[in-house]
Amino acid sequence: MKAISGGADPSESIETWKLIAANVQRTGGMIYIYFRKELEGKFTCDAVNQKGGSLDGRNQVDEIESAVSLGCKIEWLSYDSSQLLSWDELEQREVQDAEKAAKFEDMAKAGQQKLQAREMSPKARQTFAVPSETSSVPMSILEGHTAMPDE
Repeated sequence: MKAISGGADPSESIETWKLIAANVQRTGGMIYIYFRKELEGKFTCDAVNQKGGSLDGRNQVDEIESAVSLGCKIEWLSYDSSQLLSWDELEQREVQDAEKAAKFEDMAKAGQQKLQAREMSPKARQTFAVPSETSSVPMSILEGHTAMPDE
């Protein structure tokens, strides 16, 4: 079976889809079909018309008709265009997600360092100036200064 890519011949992709749909039907699986609930899509078919919607892709019509004719279990999921994000919004979310991931990674490293510091012996803790919950080490040590605690 050939992999489907963006430049695939539509007849090849529908044949691949038919094999997938037949396997889903044979194994008792479910096919999920997303369709527009407003009629702004360029394509439709009887099954989608009954749901009061439309489709964005020509191949979706053939895919749905194949699944229906094979008797596949289908879950119909509708959406409207107001739920879709623009490319700019998607890029902005990717940047925000990357920033959140970097912050989380920094927090995880800091937590790991604290955990390792707590596991040190009292002598090692004093050498590395890592305060325990009960010590009176000034904050200046934590900020990179070399001041020692008052005795």
